[in-house]
Amino acid sequence: MLNRPGFKTSEWLVGLVTFAGFIANAAADWTSTHNAAVFSLPALAFIISRGLAKYEARPTTPPVPPAG
Repeated sequence: MLNRPGFKTSEWLVGLVTFAGFIANAAADWTSTHNAAVFSLPALAFIISRGLAKYEARPTTPPVPPAG
């Protein structure tokens, strides 16, 4: 399952680290949930911007099916 190309991206890693940070914060109660959400906004912005950049870089014409 994790050998698919989507799991080998920087967005996946940033999302995973952010999620791990939320779990650690919930367990240790370092900061409030609101502050933890605010601290994760740069990660959210990065994930969205990378997704949009990859979407816009895709070719607009469909691939030609193989002959045969």
